[in-house]
Amino acid sequence: MPILRRTRTAAPPLPPRQEGMQRKTKTKGSLIQRKQEMLGQKKTVTVQPEVVATTALTVVTAAHVIRLKDYENIQTRLYKRTQGDYYGYHRVPWTIQVRKEVFIPGEIVNNNLVQELIFRQIVVDVHSNNCIRMTKAEKRMMRSLLQERDIFELNISAKMNFAPDIIEKARQLGFYFCRFFPVISRSRNLHVDYIGVSHHSVVLVQRSTDPMQDQLRTIESFEFSELRNVKATTHGNLRIITKSDSIVPLYTRRAVQLKNMIDGYITFQQEDSQFVRAIRDYSANESTLLSFQKGDVIKVTEHEVIKGNRDWLYGVLNGKTGFFPSQLVEPLAGQSSQIHPPVNKSHVEGKEKSDMPGRLSMEEFAMKHFREIPDSVGEATATKEAKGFLGSVKQSLRKNKPKKRSIDSNFLLEYKGLVSYDHSPIHVSLMPLEPEENNIAKDCFIALMQIMGDHPYQKRSADEATSKAVYRCFQQILKTVRDYEVLIDEIYCHVVKQTTHNVSVDSKSCVRGWRVLYVLSMFAKCSDKLKPYLCRHLEVCSSIEAENKYSAMANSALLNLQKTLKYGGRENLPSKEEIDKIMEGKLFKQQPFLIPESTQRSVRVKGNTLVEEAIRSICEEMNVVQEEDVNEFGILSITVRNKETERQLLRGEVYIMDAVSSKGSHTLVFHRVSWRRKLKIEREMLLSMLFHQV
Repeated sequence: MPILRRTRTAAPPLPPRQEGMQRKTKTKGSLIQRKQEMLGQKKTVTVQPEVVATTALTVVTAAHVIRLKDYENIQTRLYKRTQGDYYGYHRVPWTIQVRKEVFIPGEIVNNNLVQELIFRQIVVDVHSNNCIRMTKAEKRMMRSLLQERDIFELNISAKMNFAPDIIEKARQLGFYFCRFFPVISRSRNLHVDYIGVSHHSVVLVQRSTDPMQDQLRTIESFEFSELRNVKATTHGNLRIITKSDSIVPLYTRRAVQLKNMIDGYITFQQEDSQFVRAIRDYSANESTLLSFQKGDVIKVTEHEVIKGNRDWLYGVLNGKTGFFPSQLVEPLAGQSSQIHPPVNKSHVEGKEKSDMPGRLSMEEFAMKHFREIPDSVGEATATKEAKGFLGSVKQSLRKNKPKKRSIDSNFLLEYKGLVSYDHSPIHVSLMPLEPEENNIAKDCFIALMQIMGDHPYQKRSADEATSKAVYRCFQQILKTVRDYEVLIDEIYCHVVKQTTHNVSVDSKSCVRGWRVLYVLSMFAKCSDKLKPYLCRHLEVCSSIEAENKYSAMANSALLNLQKTLKYGGRENLPSKEEIDKIMEGKLFKQQPFLIPESTQRSVRVKGNTLVEEAIRSICEEMNVVQEEDVNEFGILSITVRNKETERQLLRGEVYIMDAVSSKGSHTLVFHRVSWRRKLKIEREMLLSMLFHQV
């Protein structure tokens, strides 16, 4: 039996509940009494507010879900915040759960806490047998998706990097993020229990009454672009009129609220969308990309991620949303083309315009910044061998080369050879350099070929292990980018060249090259001149998985580069063990941290994991998530070198692998460094750590 406890607080009050008090609205006491009359089975009451919101409150007491239609007559009332006394429940037989019910028009989830809560909700619902918002087929698909990424309820905090993809995939489901309204059909040929409104469509749903198979079934679905008008009366009559002049008559007590909600989505899509037609097929395996076939009409909407990016669009097709290249579509008649560049349908040597190099491509960078081969040998330091390497392309272009360097795709197509794989070492640097730097660049290119297996190793002895020779080549490249800043862009171009259109006889050549780029992106900060071209190259390679099997490595290299551009590269050269693991494809390692309770905690780190990221990971295990609370903790590095002990509190922007790769024996200690805030202790791990530290 619930116990009433009198409390004074500033929290939002609940309505008074005392004997003899009469309310105009029905109390929870009457609901509980009504539930007891229904055979004691599990029941859920969903209280739906009269305004459009994004969450729903659910009261759970047993194992069955009450039909919403039974509670059609329940009236609710919103009580304002007050500083006075109020009565609340204590030791109740039910719990209140908050869930994400629907996305409002134009909503973008950019808050980390909200993103995590939605992510947790999806994972729990996928593994639950009580969630009827997903069909069996959708559940199997989502479970398979989670299993591929090793996502379970117990490790959600460690898998937050997958949250955007999983949330986007769930948004594409039929009615998972959908608000349901109980309705009665006015048509004899239409049997409907609910009408659902989501961010992409309006669905008419029928619910199975079989207790062994409780599920929802879609009777009919309408995209907002198919709706012409929605009419509602205060008496509950609702008429949905489509552009094909079909009418769906329904009855619901919330007809006005339902009409306002649908009108909000229609207005938003009319103001912020355009329609385009696909001029060729596009198939993508990535959940954030939108696949379509030639001739499909796609509704284009605005998205924060691609604002200012004219190469990609965000659209809706058949209830599914995602990004797609703007070069593959054309505007419909009467539609403006301001959100994407005009499409040229012409073909060049059998290739479509989208297959040709475009703006910010490496071909354009080569045209603008690679060295020119002079007409006479004496005009520069280029040798006859250099002419054989670059002159075969550049000199053949002189006749057709425009007076000004343009970014015409037809002309850029001729520069593919300069940024594509080469079987032989270069005889001159790709970019104009001084003679000494030119020789160093040529040596680094040979070292790259040796790592990729395209050039014989120079072993110091016959019995020297290949891994030592590979590590020596890595040291040569990384020391060069550390000591010669002017060569960083040159070496980046080397790796991009050898991983593009790789036709090596060694099947592992290309993947080794991508792993070199992964390591290089952790250490070397490219110039502002190369930055847009390199980032664009990695974005393209990482987004189109159907055409590039190295998309995962390209995405990792892109993330490394973005972090290097923000925080700077790593300071210490990697150890041989770290390079060996990376070349084996093992990008993570378990790094131990000492806790004041004399135990160790292992955190999964990569080569570019920051100290602040490791702190946040351990804090999540202790349920410390507020930014101000996380700042109370730190990591202490204890180094024993030459029988001397050094202690240093690591800064948040320091790389973990830099802290443990210097000479000496290293121990990392996680502890609390500030006691300014009063922490809410909910986990035994936090309590034990603070106790032993004090």
